[in-house]
Amino acid sequence: MAHTFIHTDGHNLFYRQIKMTNPALGIDSMIGMALHLILNSMKKEYTKWSGTHTVFYIEGRSWRKDVYPDYKGNRKVDFAKQTIKEQEDHGILVEAFDDFVEYLDTKTNVSVLQNPKAEADDMIAVFIEAHPDDKHIIISSDSDFFQLLRFPNVMLYDPVKDIQIRQDGVFDDDGNRLEFILKSDAKIKSGKKNPNFVCEEKWYEYALFLKCIRGDKTDYIFSAYPGVREKGTKTSVGIREAYEDTDKGYNWNNFMRQKWVDHEQKEQVVKDNYEFNRTLIDLAMIPDNVKTDCLMIIAEQTNRPNIPAVEIGHSFMKFCSRWDLKKIGDNATAFMPMMKAKYQEK
Repeated sequence: MAHTFIHTDGHNLFYRQIKMTNPALGIDSMIGMALHLILNSMKKEYTKWSGTHTVFYIEGRSWRKDVYPDYKGNRKVDFAKQTIKEQEDHGILVEAFDDFVEYLDTKTNVSVLQNPKAEADDMIAVFIEAHPDDKHIIISSDSDFFQLLRFPNVMLYDPVKDIQIRQDGVFDDDGNRLEFILKSDAKIKSGKKNPNFVCEEKWYEYALFLKCIRGDKTDYIFSAYPGVREKGTKTSVGIREAYEDTDKGYNWNNFMRQKWVDHEQKEQVVKDNYEFNRTLIDLAMIPDNVKTDCLMIIAEQTNRPNIPAVEIGHSFMKFCSRWDLKKIGDNATAFMPMMKAKYQEK
């Protein structure tokens, strides 16, 4: 029987919700709201798409740091700028998230996956490639996953915006087609309902190309071509014209051979920087040794003994009580199918 996997990008959802919560509400409220978002999103998508198994992902130390030591280096700088109180709160958030991960890993049949040498994005991409005949729903607000829409069996759900993102466009949670634009940073901006809206074919492939050119400020990846226009002029080739030159002809070569001088007065070539950025951003570029490690971890975790249903129910109530998740605890039976669902019978 083919699976419908519900993939949950744990860190992304937890800390995205934390950032959206007013700190004045207190650290306990911030944690509670984050756990509510994650659990309700997992349950909602599991129920909506008749899920058969849920997979929860957490971050490891990225192999990208070996390629580019400054990868995500801005986050350390931001953390260092925090007050002592903010750093203490961060420690409490980390402990809360770790407790949630341990609960899922030891008290439910949800598969919890982490490669110490890779990011959650890598694990999700490898898992999907290893399950080509199954359906995959990714719960995340991370635009890096747009590129995985190259697989026709993949759909994204952004619980923050409450939208579905597919190969054929963006939809609200009731399945209504929405207008949308791809912004210059390769993220989408959804608009009003429009059943006649037609998106660009393979828009997600252009989104990946655009991101490899623009870079990613959140990951400290710089632009391959600073200041370049998305649409060119009579005298210059833009990002769009280069992308659409599928034969790698004049527009592609003219664009990629352009040179610019960086802040250290070193000459840079667009093509070299584009290829470097692609190594960091394109999930099709994951090194073979990292893929092998991911596959081994997936096999190990999905072959663990299943936990009896009665134990799962009891543990869930204790977890809800520990974190004061009253609304979820009162509706505990609705979460049980997801928590009990096995990867396979053992």
